[in-house]
Amino acid sequence: MGDRQRRAFERWFDRRGLPSFTVGVRPLTAARVLPPLLLISTWELLSTALDALQQGGPQAEQPLRPLQLLVLVALLVLPLLAARWAARRIDSTTSRTLPFVTAVVATAVAVVLAPYLNSLMGNDFVSGVAGNIAATAVLVLLNYLGVGSLLAWSVREGLRQTTALREMTGRALPLFVLLSVFGFLAAEVWQVVSALDGSRFWAMAAVLTCAVAGFSATISFSEMKEIVASDYPREAIAALAHEADRPPGVLPNGDAHPPRRPVSRRERVNIVAKLALAQTFQAVLFSLVVFVFFVIFGMAAIGTDIIETWTGRVPQVAQVLGIEVFASWELVRTAAFLAMLSMVYFAASTSTDPKYRTAFYDPLSRSISLSLLVRDNYLARVSPPGTRRRRRGRRGGPPAVDAPADEPPGQGLSQQ
Repeated sequence: MGDRQRRAFERWFDRRGLPSFTVGVRPLTAARVLPPLLLISTWELLSTALDALQQGGPQAEQPLRPLQLLVLVALLVLPLLAARWAARRIDSTTSRTLPFVTAVVATAVAVVLAPYLNSLMGNDFVSGVAGNIAATAVLVLLNYLGVGSLLAWSVREGLRQTTALREMTGRALPLFVLLSVFGFLAAEVWQVVSALDGSRFWAMAAVLTCAVAGFSATISFSEMKEIVASDYPREAIAALAHEADRPPGVLPNGDAHPPRRPVSRRERVNIVAKLALAQTFQAVLFSLVVFVFFVIFGMAAIGTDIIETWTGRVPQVAQVLGIEVFASWELVRTAAFLAMLSMVYFAASTSTDPKYRTAFYDPLSRSISLSLLVRDNYLARVSPPGTRRRRRGRRGGPPAVDAPADEPPGQGLSQQ
């Protein structure tokens, strides 16, 4: 199989959040590191612009408020759009010069230009450069390991599965609100949450997030074992025949199935992570709905004098990146606390809901079966059925080492 066709397979697996399905060491090319570089460089430029707007002082704060809000929205949206544009551009271009030049410019902006602009506003240039180098290195490493493609797929799939989320929200949200609204109106809850400092609050958030991830991973592990142990469903084979962007030459040969290859431990972990992240992202979306509800409900039902009576201190106006919002910190933190509890409730509810399984897990199971079908064809080209795969080779060496196997070759796919 040629390099061009190999890259087509790799991009196909990456778009589906299955980077471990590829064989060999993934090259650290400019095209692979471009999305995280554009993400951090765009973030740094917009955050610097927001800091510059806030340097105007209290007298200039009110006229600049709409502009600050505009920059804040851009700060939350444009970096993700830039990374998505880079990923799409990589798939459509055959040039190696454009990704390289763009990656160099993005690195210079993130590592040199943004810290320099921040230093003009009184920040330390050296610490800014060091911090941005560390952040860039971490993002590039995660993207090289395939974490970026896995996260991007989980976000896309979580947004695509709106039917399952809407149905589950319609059943879970009323019951959770009914049970938690009494806690929201209890003074003890406000006192406990307001007494938490920043580190304790984020530690609590981390514990609850780990609990949600644990629930999702347990369910996803069971789903993975069923997918790996089952034969290819007819839906997956039919979907492969109608897959518009399948890798070139991948098409079933009549009714013949490709030879089933054993799924490695690394690939099993990838499948579990893919399923767990998709469900965790839906739990996060559910918690955002709960958070918005309690913020609006609190602004309408609870006055600042009541909050002061419950917490024993004057409520402070909440700020997001230096911009004041219309709620107090005490209300935002209490609503966030209940929203994080709702994530655990959502994850626990979905584990026993058969309708959610049908709407959410069944399409994902068929999608993974289709990916396994393509993977078997990919492995048949990289290492024929009469050979067995060994572990990955070292960097710079051959992508995989094929060793003779005792079993006869299986029936493969037609290679067009």
